Amino acid sequence: MTAAAYSTEIPGRASVADESASGRVAILVSTIDGGIDRIAAMLLPEAEDVCYVVSHQYTAEEFLRTPEGLLRPDVRVSHIPGRGVARSRNHALDLCPEDAAVALFADDDGQYRREYIDRLKELFAAHPELEVACLRIETYEGEPPYNAGYFSRPTRITDTYQLSVATPELACRPQAVRRAGVRFDERFGAGAGFVQFADENVFVHDCIRAGLGVWSYPQAVVKIHYENTIKRMAPYDARRVRALGAMDQRVRGSGVAVAKALWFSLRYAPRIRRAGASPWRYLCDRLSGVRYMKNRKRV
Repeated sequence: MTAAAYSTEIPGRASVADESASGRVAILVSTIDGGIDRIAAMLLPEAEDVCYVVSHQYTAEEFLRTPEGLLRPDVRVSHIPGRGVARSRNHALDLCPEDAAVALFADDDGQYRREYIDRLKELFAAHPELEVACLRIETYEGEPPYNAGYFSRPTRITDTYQLSVATPELACRPQAVRRAGVRFDERFGAGAGFVQFADENVFVHDCIRAGLGVWSYPQAVVKIHYENTIKRMAPYDARRVRALGAMDQRVRGSGVAVAKALWFSLRYAPRIRRAGASPWRYLCDRLSGVRYMKNRKRV
């Protein structure tokens, strides 16, 4: 994980116990259709300090069900029709309990450990300045690391210029995010249509702009198979490239977005060709993302 502007000052330890030490961790799971059948395997044994909100989108009535494994007092399931993971994240955040001190975003394919939750609570309890945490995905033995560019020490993120983050790596103080009025931009993310990625990066950008304390910490928060992540896709897949253009337009504006598309197409042309892709196609895909985002207003 990298950023164009950041600080490596480690935030001071709170003099008194923060509410995060005693408050609950709410795991906000987004899934669609048959993915709801995988969630029971993710659940930890019931504990007073952990709860789950399952935002289940369905595209047909046959998927409108709650598996028996989710019929637990610590699990709330909400079914909503349609697609769009950013919309699902917003719905889950809306349903996050008021007494949750920390919210952790999740998909339906992660594995959680009690030690992850304990360390997450300790992190937020020790650092009251921390409002949004960018953490780490741990992959399974024998698999490549999810992100070889993680910061090796606590780092304050002040710019998302080159920030790479996955939604399951994000945790936040839900009340702080709500007060700031930050939402996932529903034009981005799986199920959104043209721009299927970058919803989490835009969310982090908006948190920074809202003045929230965003930090990267070198600790794992979930375990996911490498093949289930975006990393399995070719680096110059049109869907990834379109998302880059759309994110640049959303975050930096059209001028910077177009300039970056041109610069990267020229600067990395040899690398793009070696990967079996076309620099011209790369440029067109990136500009199509810019154009799409410029012409599509946020709802």
